[in-house]
Amino acid sequence: MSLVERLGLPPFEITGVLAVVKYNVGQAVPVIKAIPQAECLRHAIQAIDETNNHDLLARWDDYGYATYDQLKLMEKVVVAKNNFALVQATVDWIETVEFQVGDIVEPFKDTLDISKPLLRI
Repeated sequence: MSLVERLGLPPFEITGVLAVVKYNVGQAVPVIKAIPQAECLRHAIQAIDETNNHDLLARWDDYGYATYDQLKLMEKVVVAKNNFALVQATVDWIETVEFQVGDIVEPFKDTLDISKPLLRI
């Protein structure tokens, strides 16, 4: 299983309005079952930051509640997934690219006699 798959909470598209609310007495810490889109996460983080009280909850009617720390973590997961996708695209490109011998210049001239499979060892 790849690292990206281990970050595998499903995406969730929020359509409701954000509300920043206090914990209710006896309210359990929300359990995250899906990750909203990045713009909603940033908006919620900014809204809580503006209150200077990180003990508040972000709440959407169609999603539920999330703590400030959960929002920050989900934002990092979204960024990581995007970065992993970019890295994978780069690795895929590297695997398929072929250079002509005439294209290789210093300081890489010493690699002319080495093929890609040998470089992987």
